[in-house]
Amino acid sequence: MEVQENQLDGLKRQFKVNIPSEQIQKAVDQKLKYFGSNAKIPGFRKGKVPAKILKAKYGAHALQEAANDLLNETSKKVINDKGLRTAQEPQIKVTNFDTETPSLEYEINCEVLPTIPEIDASKISVEKIVTEVSDKDADDEVKKVHEKTVVYKDAAKTKKAALGDAIKGKIVFELEGKEEKGDEKEQRIILAEENKDEPIVKALVGAKAGDTVTVDLPDTTGKTKKMKTRCHIEVVKVQTPGENKFDDKLAQELGLETYAELQQKMKERLEKGVEGMSTSYMKRELLDHLDVNFDFDVPQSMLDTEFQNIWKQVLNELEDEGENKSQEELDEMKEEYKLIAERRVRLGLILAEAGNRAKLSITNQELNDRIMMTAYQMGIHPTELVKLLQKNNNALASIRAEVFEEKVVNWLLENVKVSEKKVKYADFEKTYEDKLESDMPKVAEAKKAKGTKGKAKKAEAPKAEKKSASKKTADEKPKAKKTASKKAAPKKEEQ
Repeated sequence: MEVQENQLDGLKRQFKVNIPSEQIQKAVDQKLKYFGSNAKIPGFRKGKVPAKILKAKYGAHALQEAANDLLNETSKKVINDKGLRTAQEPQIKVTNFDTETPSLEYEINCEVLPTIPEIDASKISVEKIVTEVSDKDADDEVKKVHEKTVVYKDAAKTKKAALGDAIKGKIVFELEGKEEKGDEKEQRIILAEENKDEPIVKALVGAKAGDTVTVDLPDTTGKTKKMKTRCHIEVVKVQTPGENKFDDKLAQELGLETYAELQQKMKERLEKGVEGMSTSYMKRELLDHLDVNFDFDVPQSMLDTEFQNIWKQVLNELEDEGENKSQEELDEMKEEYKLIAERRVRLGLILAEAGNRAKLSITNQELNDRIMMTAYQMGIHPTELVKLLQKNNNALASIRAEVFEEKVVNWLLENVKVSEKKVKYADFEKTYEDKLESDMPKVAEAKKAKGTKGKAKKAEAPKAEKKSASKKTADEKPKAKKTASKKAAPKKEEQ
């Protein structure tokens, strides 16, 4: 086998391979021998068919299979012998296949992975924003969140329930005339205006304390047939909306004992949200540092694939929301998302190499946990998602890569230098949002604005929507901010 190597632009490589006739003929003979051992030809015993007859009957087929096998075997050998790590599956192109000689010539075109500099995490400095949640902050958030929470008060026994009221009662369900055991505690049913056409709400309007209301419900599907379903509601009391005061009654309405307990719960919730945002801020600092300071060529094939995945989702979102963009706007958006794609590929390569050098790996439990979380986010049962992933190896590989990258990021953060930046709670969310406001690190943005950015770096993946700290969790990842001219790129880690 003769191999000629041609180095093309950047990371592209080309190999021209010539497989001599002797090697091909040897492979053909082996194929014919295999066919002969299994061939059933009248007049000959199994395995005793003469070579001439086998060649006449199976020669063309044997040559084709032998050539295909040689293509696969020799192309892999060329890549392995050169010690190359390819970015994607190499492209094979047959340039000459002479069935008479026989001879086979073909080209291998591929891109190799770049050399990734080693990360010395101890020399990386990142900033972590911290704040203190005061009792007043917690109280302000309680009042903001529960400003419109309705506190109900008991009405007179003669009061007939109306829309906007609530009833407290005991509910008993009945299937095919047989009562089902259930919770014997009193339950509240709110007669909301928006639910006025629901069977139970319609039946309870006009009811008063002491009444028992029977409601026919849609039939329940059993194992073999549909069963007639109804419920009996014993109205214990009618309640009307009362004045909302921030006191113990509000806390009791929410299942707690005292208002102080409600404030403490809110404070803990805010502190958990703050910690999650602080961690996300720190991750962004780390990823920005890696993106800006590690400069190397990115395989074009990987960049193209990543961009196409992003752009497809962007176009789908524009279509779903009925937004029409001019060609000029679309072209501008494409340039932005190409930067996002390149940043993602760059960071993916950096993190993968760092994780491999550190001998990190993910466990089956970690992968299963992510699949469970993904299923929950998609609103489907985990077994349904598993079935989908079994049919789509690329999707499973993508989830696995995200879990691995997240593990590498957390490992790096354990080893970097962390300095704390204290901010007031009132300024905390703005400080956080300012960091994730742009899809690009500030340094990269400055280069782009001046037109001096030689190689486009990847832009930040989707960043955070503006939420209060009370709604953020430690594991929440930033999402892209949508603007009139730019939509969120598909989320992939916190890149």
